This record gives sequence, C-alpha cells and structure tokens, in this order.
Amino acid sequence: MLVSFFLTPYILSRLGVEYFGIWSVVWILTGYMGLLDMGLSTSFVRHTSLYYAKGDREGLREMISSGLFFYAVMGALILVAIVVFTGPLLNFFNLRPALRGEATTAIILGVISLGISNLFNVFNSVLYGLQRLDISFKIAALSSLPLIIGTIFVLEKGYGLAGLMYNYIFASLVLLTSGGIMAYKILGDSWGIGFSYIKRSMLKKLFRFGFALQLGQLSQMVSSHYDKMLISHFLGVAQVTYYELGSRLTQMMRSLPAFMTSAVTPAASEMEVRQGRERVWELYIRGSKYLTIAGIPLFLFITLEARDIIFVWIGNDYPLSANVVRILSFGFFMNFICSMASSVVWGIGKVELELKRGLLTIALNLALSLMLILRYGFLGAVFGTTISLIIGSIYFLKIFKASFEKSGREVLSPFIKPGIAGFLAGGLIFVFERFFTETILKNRIDTIVSLGIKGIIFLIVYSGIILSIGYFDDYDRNLLRERIPILRHIIRELNRRKDMR
Repeated sequence: MLVSFFLTPYILSRLGVEYFGIWSVVWILTGYMGLLDMGLSTSFVRHTSLYYAKGDREGLREMISSGLFFYAVMGALILVAIVVFTGPLLNFFNLRPALRGEATTAIILGVISLGISNLFNVFNSVLYGLQRLDISFKIAALSSLPLIIGTIFVLEKGYGLAGLMYNYIFASLVLLTSGGIMAYKILGDSWGIGFSYIKRSMLKKLFRFGFALQLGQLSQMVSSHYDKMLISHFLGVAQVTYYELGSRLTQMMRSLPAFMTSAVTPAASEMEVRQGRERVWELYIRGSKYLTIAGIPLFLFITLEARDIIFVWIGNDYPLSANVVRILSFGFFMNFICSMASSVVWGIGKVELELKRGLLTIALNLALSLMLILRYGFLGAVFGTTISLIIGSIYFLKIFKASFEKSGREVLSPFIKPGIAGFLAGGLIFVFERFFTETILKNRIDTIVSLGIKGIIFLIVYSGIILSIGYFDDYDRNLLRERIPILRHIIRELNRRKDMR
C-alpha cells in the first residue's frame, strides 16, 4: 500500500489523466474477480492456526494442495472469460475507441497478475495463520523493490500502461516464489504438495467458513470500487482519476487497521480454544486501545488537511479529490472502529455477524450511490458509500455486543477518551489553520513546513491529553515503557505526580 501510494504521483504524471483512469479500472475489475475465491484465502488463516495447534500435518497438506489447485483452475477460467467479455466491459466503462486497444491488453495482463497473486495468497495466508507476520512483511518488502524499479524503468522507456502491467506480473512472480520458499522452510515436516492431497471435502470445509466472510470482503470492495464504476459509466473515465486520488489517501488510513489487526484472527482462534471467551474479550479491549491511539489522530489530521496533503503528494491542487477524502473518511472511520471486533469474530468463527453486516452495507451502497450520483453527480456517489458504511458499522457493533453479552458502553470504551483528545487537538489545528496559515501557502515547500508544524502541534496536544486523563492502565504503561524508550521519563513523571496527589 505504501509503495502504491508513493508511486501514484509519478504514474499519474507519466500516464496522464485518462490512462491513469484506465489503470484504476483494471484494478477495479481484478479486485472484483478476486472475490470469486469465495473467501478461501481468509479461511486459510483460521484453519492453518487450528491445524498447526493440533499438530494435524495431513490437514495442512490437504489445505495447501487443495487451495493451490483451486486457484490455478480459477485463474484459467477467469482469463478465458475476460478474453470473451472484454468488449462489453469496455462499453460499460464508456471508453473512447482510441483507448480500447491498450485497455484490453492491460485488463488481460491484470488478470494474469491476479492469478499469480492468488497462488501466493495460499502461502501468505499460511504465514499469517502461523503468526509469522514478520516473514510476510519481509516478503512484501522484497517484492516492492522490483515493483518500484520496474515501474520507473518501463515508464521512462515509454512502454506505457502495458509495460506497467508486465511489471506487476514480474513482481507477483517474486511474491509467489518467496512465499513458497518461506512456507516450506517454516512448516518443515508438515509441508506437502501433491495431487493426492487435493480433497473436495477440504475445499467444502474452507468454503463453508469463507463464504460468509467473503460478503464482508465484498462490502469493502463495493465501498472501494463501486463509485468508480458509476463515475466511469456516467461521467467518463477521466473523472475516475479524481476519485482515485482521494480514495487512495483514505485507503492509506484504512490500511492501518488491517496492518495492526492482522495477527488478531489467528490469535483469537487459538485463545478461544485454550483460554476461553473472556480472554478473547480482553484481546478485543486491549487491541482496540492500541489501534485507536494510533488511528484516531491519523484519521483526523488527514481529514482536516486533505487538500494540503494532496497538494504535497501529487504536486497539484485537486480540490475535488480533497472533498472525496473528507467525505469518505467519515465512513472509513466507522469501519476503522469495527476493525478489531471484525478480526475477533473471524477468529472465533462467528462469521454470521460479518455476513449480516456485509449484506446490509452492500444493499445500501448499491442503491444509495446510484440514486445520489444520478441526482447530485460526482459527490453524490461518495456520499452514498459513506452513508452505507456508517449504517453498516453501527449495526455490526450492535450485534457484536449482543454476541458477547456486553453493553454498548463496554464495546465503545476504548474509543471515547482518544476521540475527545482528537477532537480537542483537531479543533486547535482548525483554528490555527484559519488564522495563521490559510493565506501564506504558495508552494510545495511552504505547504510541507505548514503541515509539519501543524502535525507537531496536533501530536503534542493529543499525546498530552491522552497521558493526563488516565487512558492507560499499569499493563499499558509497562508495555509502552518497554517498547518506546522515550516515554519512560514521561510515564515516570506522571506516576510521580499522581503519587504526590
């Protein structure tokens, strides 16, 4: 996500608005096609954790072999289908005839890249299930090098959109090879791939668990890409670029929960089996505290400073993209609040909660975005997505608290104090911006300096409030003292003043 974020301005400058829009459309299509696995990759994480905890080597071998077989067949079928139906797809996205040739090539290459990435997901999900996120992150970092170098090379040489897609195929091959090698080394005697391990019963078991989760994934895909489909169809592919820029910034915010909760699902699975449901609830509370303390200031600051951040990031002023950030951030913030709870229910197998949320969010998003874009244009689609995310998240929190037999206050307790601190710090930044910086920003350097000053002020005020209102208990303070040395003196001083009182 970080690599894509930082490459975006460069890719936009080399491809231009229309071809960048086509590039976005390719990832819309491949994203939806990826959902055809019916949640298999998510199911791998839970079942890897369970099989490994039980020492079930045969189950691990059947799971890996069956998964690789399924993804190989699925990739071949999708490639055939896309070759046949590319014409109608291009008609839907309202592409000019001059753009269709390159768009067709890019879509086909994107599907090939998707197929390779799906095979890698088998190995990556195994690493997640074994809670070896360190290795997964190293593999991602390794693959980012050819992606970055290759992107610059093909665009500087003038290979355009097709060259960019060939580069993604190469990066996917690096991922697949690295993931397979590391999964083999970690599993050791439990490793095994072969036709004899491919079992229909195993796929059925994985699908039963994964299907409900896939609706949750589908709701995320709809909220990420449905608006772009509507905008391309009704307003033209060039307008997709302005939505994509704002969407990418909000996706950066959205990626924080995914990064911080990636270990929660396998941990919750193992914890419920060995320690019981109350320990899982404690995992939710502590996980939400640490997620919130980092997430709330990020969401608030990016929302407040969207236009300046986009100016620094892209190098041009895109007020329409900034409005996309401001509107979508409210919906994604509610999604953020649910992220720890979502990871917990995946881990303990309460997938029906995600099923209900997914169905509600999808239904609302499909209807509202279509109605609002027809009535209000570009921003109408954005409001449709935000409203559906907010309603779906509120409903999910309601059924989540009922499943654990907790009150709404208990579920929301990790978010209240950081929310107040963020609101106060954000209000100060809002006043500072209106009175001191609004008229002095003339170029990128001025804007960077301004953002830096406001960011420092925001963090100082926010951190000061958090540390002074008793948000952290003794366990949290000890953990922070160990992990962040600079906080040792601050926490010691706060404890001394508390004892003096």
